[in-house]
Amino acid sequence: MYHETKIALTKAFKISKTLFFMGEKRYNELLKVVSNIDLPTKEDLNVYIKSGISSGDAMRYVLKDKYKQVALDAGFTEEQGVAMLEYAAMLEELKQ
Repeated sequence: MYHETKIALTKAFKISKTLFFMGEKRYNELLKVVSNIDLPTKEDLNVYIKSGISSGDAMRYVLKDKYKQVALDAGFTEEQGVAMLEYAAMLEELKQ
């Protein structure tokens, strides 16, 4: 198995495990909460860009922060919030 494939599968299993063990009801609650997250604004991104981070990396940092905070505010863990973001990113990648 290619090293990159092993890394991708390991990450996918970790994300799946986090979301699966939440149960269907909690998963759907978290899905509803994160679906209300607004896209990052220019101001959000500029905080990171001014420190020398690329716009692509800034987008990832802002989204990760937003998913974590929304999850925490709704009674979930940071890990669960980040897992939802990573799951959404994986689904987008599979569409291509």
